[in-house]
Amino acid sequence: WILSMVVHAASLDGVAPPNVNAFHVQLVSARDGVNTVDTLLNTQLPFAYVHLIALLVNVNNIFVVLKCGYFFALAMEGGINQIFVMVSQILYVMVIPVLYHGLLAISYLIEDPYGDEILDFP
Repeated sequence: WILSMVVHAASLDGVAPPNVNAFHVQLVSARDGVNTVDTLLNTQLPFAYVHLIALLVNVNNIFVVLKCGYFFALAMEGGINQIFVMVSQILYVMVIPVLYHGLLAISYLIEDPYGDEILDFP
């Protein structure tokens, strides 16, 4: 519809058809860009890939908890000199899994940047 308006306006102003070709090229390029965005939005990630990422985050969190528990238990046998190790393991087990799950949640929120949520493009 935009192209028909441009052709109509050019004919009213007496613009020669070869001079309107630049508008044709720009409008076709814009239409192709909108078509590309639509294609990207409607193409889902493979189901197995999404589950693999979620599985890797959860398996990583399990290994983090096991590693921190092991070093915490070793530090408890060491006495008062190992307080720093115990505190660092507690902080590690509280921060790292939360960060990984936070990144997973952020990737879910920014999956579709053209939606109706507050973080989306207008």
